[in-house]
Amino acid sequence: MSVPNQARSGPQVTQTAGRLTPDGKRVYRMTTPVVLWWCWLGFLLLGLADLLIQGHQLPSARIALGALTITGVVYAAALWPRVIADSEGICVRNPFRIFDIGWGVVNGVYLAESVEVQCARPAPKKDKTVACWALAAPRRSRARAELRGRQWDRGARSTPSSYARLPESARTVAKMTQPEIIARELARLKEEVAAAAAQAATAATAGSGLGGPDASLGGPDAGSGAGAGNGAAGNGADAASRAESGASAAGPAGATTFTARWAWLPIAAILVPGIAFAIAMLVG
Repeated sequence: MSVPNQARSGPQVTQTAGRLTPDGKRVYRMTTPVVLWWCWLGFLLLGLADLLIQGHQLPSARIALGALTITGVVYAAALWPRVIADSEGICVRNPFRIFDIGWGVVNGVYLAESVEVQCARPAPKKDKTVACWALAAPRRSRARAELRGRQWDRGARSTPSSYARLPESARTVAKMTQPEIIARELARLKEEVAAAAAQAATAATAGSGLGGPDASLGGPDAGSGAGAGNGAAGNGADAASRAESGASAAGPAGATTFTARWAWLPIAAILVPGIAFAIAMLVG
């Protein structure tokens, strides 16, 4: 399912389906995995406290290391993943990989089993689709949301009392799942960045076209005036060339970078206690 881009004129809106940080970045992730993480952490602390009360026997150490290994897995799958967007692009943090994607290489934002970002890469590499682990969107949940929306439109008993008073645009949003809302917001952000970059390139080109002294002035200083005019024209051409090359380097929609790297923090959270657990099992 593709998500249509929804560009808007004027300044960027600060309303977001995610969390807006003080430096202007937007952080997106689902609530359920975060709740799962804190529930598991509470259970882990209670279990470790019980082991400390019982003593420090080897079986207790094995259980503790095994629980810490599971904690690393839960951390990597639930708390660590998120999507961060700003004026430069999107950072997708998956359990074991981090993708830094500039807006200039984003071909589109789509909704499948999760929010997906389609990225262009230079030949001979093929274009890559990055699935956002933190923004899972199962088809079953989307089907339920669509069915619920149709029931609300028909005036079912489960319809919220304020639904009928909402404007049409707000009703449309109310019937969407959270990943769909986020996907549309990311698509809109790309269009806003593209529009801003195009306006900046147009302004730079227009500014570089300003002429200098008139080279056609007569009089005894005509030769020097012509030389000054030629110099100004040359400077204007150089400025236009620099503006044009700068616009092509930045791309029509912002940064054109795409990098993928390992997420070492969640990997270490699993491997360190996991290796210790394996050693403890071998010693026993």
